[in-house]
Amino acid sequence: MTTERDYVLGTHDEELTRLGLQHRVWRPVVLDCWQRAGITIGKRVLDVGAGPGYAAVDLAEIVAPTGEVTALERSHNFVSAMKETCRARSLTNVNILELDLMTDDLPKGNYDFSSCRWCSGSGDTRHCDVASRTNSQRSAWAPGSPLRAT
Repeated sequence: MTTERDYVLGTHDEELTRLGLQHRVWRPVVLDCWQRAGITIGKRVLDVGAGPGYAAVDLAEIVAPTGEVTALERSHNFVSAMKETCRARSLTNVNILELDLMTDDLPKGNYDFSSCRWCSGSGDTRHCDVASRTNSQRSAWAPGSPLRAT
């Protein structure tokens, strides 16, 4: 597993605050994109590099009550923050997995969408490879076919 210092800007409380502000700035644009993409009630979403979970929480509220979000994040601090937010909002449709995209396998499952907002901005292009791997699986099938991580 990674160490918290592997994150260029850290995973401390000040960084959680900064990421929260960043999320609020981009939120209207992202919500519009997700709506146009068809993310709605009942969908299954894989959030790759979920960070402290700001997007995962929004996605969970969008797909509720019958959809679910699987959030993948390597930072223990970010995973803890995401779990606390989900608990505080009584969100039970978020499956949070602490794993490293570079060393661990993606969870097996069927997903309608994958989301990867900021992890590719880390400077490590291998994150893009993981995101494109999941997205290329989706594009190889007919529209409406589920994304399957195997």
